[in-house]
Amino acid sequence: MTKSDRDLPSNVYKLWNRYYIAQTRNGEKKVYGRYDTREEAIRVRDQLIAEGVLVRPGEHCKTCHPDRYIHRKSDGCFHILKWWRGRLEYFGVFRSLEDAREERDFLESIGWDYSNMD
Repeated sequence: MTKSDRDLPSNVYKLWNRYYIAQTRNGEKKVYGRYDTREEAIRVRDQLIAEGVLVRPGEHCKTCHPDRYIHRKSDGCFHILKWWRGRLEYFGVFRSLEDAREERDFLESIGWDYSNMD
């Protein structure tokens, strides 16, 4: 399975003239079906996401990468960086990894938009 057809959504792959729905969880790739048309594969993929069978794109990162968006710099500080609205944004500098994780979790809870704070 390859992503040679870059206009395909996540979890949909093309191999020769067939389309596959697959996802890797805990290091194992699971194939959820093979389809003759692109449209059918995308329709079934959307249905699997709605049913909770497939993890939404990006959601798997929350469990696989505890330090996602956090980068340690040479000065020992931890920076939160994320591509946001078409550019690389800095969301803060922290002295401890725990503080950076706490802020990152808060930012994820408000959709990375400070105007969403209660």
